[in-house]
Amino acid sequence: MLKTKTLKMKAFQGANVFMSRNLVPPEVFDALHDAVKDNGAQLHLCCDPSRNGPDDYHIIASSKHEKFDDLKSKGCKLLGPRCVLSCAKGGRPLPKQGFTCCLAMDGVKVLASGFDTEEKVKIEELVAEMGGVLHTKTSLDLNFVIVKNVLARKYKV
Repeated sequence: MLKTKTLKMKAFQGANVFMSRNLVPPEVFDALHDAVKDNGAQLHLCCDPSRNGPDDYHIIASSKHEKFDDLKSKGCKLLGPRCVLSCAKGGRPLPKQGFTCCLAMDGVKVLASGFDTEEKVKIEELVAEMGGVLHTKTSLDLNFVIVKNVLARKYKV
């Protein structure tokens, strides 16, 4: 009698993950290596900025790393070590948006009011890096409102 196995797709199946010892802290390198392999991704132990397709991901320690801006300017999808480990632990696919350092604000909707354009861009980057989304209009499903002035109309709403 033949037993049939149900094939379960692994969370990172189809992803090409690039991980260089120069871009990842040594204390998490082995854990990241195992997490990526165990979740079905093709692991490349190098940094290759020319690989920036829809299924290519580069792990980098932080947005402050000296190589960060270069990789970002070449269109590479960048992930922080915490994000990769969280996705692996939860059996989730890797995020598709820009740099995601962690999932601390995953699914959180934020509105920023009273800030100039440059400040809003920075707030949006920070929120997105943690998996959240910055909204431009007031709605009932917002989780947080960040205001520069508590007398702002959006804050009162």
